[in-house]
Amino acid sequence: MSIGKNVWKHRKAAGLSQADLAEKTLLSLRTIQRIENDKNTPRSYTISVLAEALGTEPGTLTEEKPTDHRLLSKRIASINLAVLSMVIIPFGNLIFPIVLWNRYAYNEVIDEAGRNVINFQITWSLITYTLLAFSPFANDWLDTTFPIIFMVLITAMVVNIAVVFRTASRIRSENYEVSKWSLRLL
Repeated sequence: MSIGKNVWKHRKAAGLSQADLAEKTLLSLRTIQRIENDKNTPRSYTISVLAEALGTEPGTLTEEKPTDHRLLSKRIASINLAVLSMVIIPFGNLIFPIVLWNRYAYNEVIDEAGRNVINFQITWSLITYTLLAFSPFANDWLDTTFPIIFMVLITAMVVNIAVVFRTASRIRSENYEVSKWSLRLL
């Protein structure tokens, strides 16, 4: 059952109109209508507010299909593959995965896998930018004319892309673990 149908079912069971639920949650009536009609996917905050107002757990509203592993894998894969935007946009490896993770964080498995991807990307970015900052000094120290900064940048991108593809192959086999060495910031 979709989120919208679950919200509708719980709202009816609680004896609330859409206007009552909107007032109780401080969400707009239009938002409630769009959620119930499956016109948009609510964010995790909205789901938790709705669940609290309806006297239930967020998980009961978000249950789409308890064993729909394809949908789960697809959403986690989209978070992981969004990292590749770093090739075109600086910090794209953080911005786009965070946006997607925030959208699907209501599911515990997606939340954990998304956190792992983002934590790895934050760690990797800190390491990469630190190495980039010190590479001009390494050029002077090694007394070389070849700019080491390009080697660092290209190596960092290639390794990060390899991690994304390794993670993608794990996701296909329903193993949602990302690299174990990363800071736990989220």
